[in-house]
Amino acid sequence: MAAAHQPINTFSKRLNMFADVPDEIDHELCGFVAKVREFNANHDIVSQGDKPSHCCVILEGWIARNKILEGGRRQITALHFSGATPDLQSLFMPSLDHNITTLTTARVGFIPHASLRPLMERCPSLVRAFWRETLVDAAISREWEVNLGARPASNRIAHLFCEMGTRLEWFGRANRRGKTLSFAWPLTQSQLAEATGLTNVHVNRCLQELRGRGLVEMARERMTLLDVQKLAAFAGFNPDYLAAEEPRDRAGQNQPM
Repeated sequence: MAAAHQPINTFSKRLNMFADVPDEIDHELCGFVAKVREFNANHDIVSQGDKPSHCCVILEGWIARNKILEGGRRQITALHFSGATPDLQSLFMPSLDHNITTLTTARVGFIPHASLRPLMERCPSLVRAFWRETLVDAAISREWEVNLGARPASNRIAHLFCEMGTRLEWFGRANRRGKTLSFAWPLTQSQLAEATGLTNVHVNRCLQELRGRGLVEMARERMTLLDVQKLAAFAGFNPDYLAAEEPRDRAGQNQPM
C-alpha cells in the first residue's frame, strides 16, 4: 500500500487546491489505486482511439497531450506534471481523441473509473474539484490557441515559459529569488518546437534572442527566468486565465504568491 499512497497524496493535494475534499475521501482514493507503473520517456500511456477504464495520476515526471499529424509530425497540445490527471475526460468520453505521452521518465498511478464514479456521486466537493480542473484545462487550451495563432515566435516561447513558471511556482515546484524564477525544464528543443508549432531551427533562434535580451537562461535541464516581469511584458503574459489553478487555503481564499 505504501507505493499507492504517494501518487494519491500528490493527487489529493492538488484536488484540495481546487476544492476542499474531505479527508475520508482522500483515504478512499488511496484505496482505489489499482497499480503504479514506471515509464520511460516517449511512451504512450494512452493512445488516440483507446477506451480507458482507468484515470492516470502523474506522480513524477512530465506528460504531454498530443496529436500525430499525417507524416508522423507531433503537435503537443498540453503539458502536465505531477499531481495532474491528464485523462480525466475519459470518465465521460467513450474514447480519447488524442495521445497521452511521457516526455520524461515518469511514475503514474491508475484509478478505476468504476471506483471513481460512485465516489463522485457521494462527494460534491470532489465533483467541484474535477470541474475546476476541467475549466483550467479549457482556459489553458484557449490561451495556447491564441499563442499558436497570433503571437510571434519569440513571444510565443516566452509566453509558454511564463505559463509553466507560474503553474510550477503555485504548486511549489519553482524557486523565486528577487526578480528571477527558476524551475526544472526537462523538455528538449524538439519537444519545445512541438509545443509551439515551430521548427527546431526557429526555436533555436528564438532562444538565442531571449538569452540576448537577458530574459532567460537554460542549463542542465533547468530554466531561469532572469526578470519575470520583463519577460511577461515581452510575451504579453497575463496569468488571469490560470486563476482557477492558483492554490487556495482551507477557507477557500487564494494564497499570496
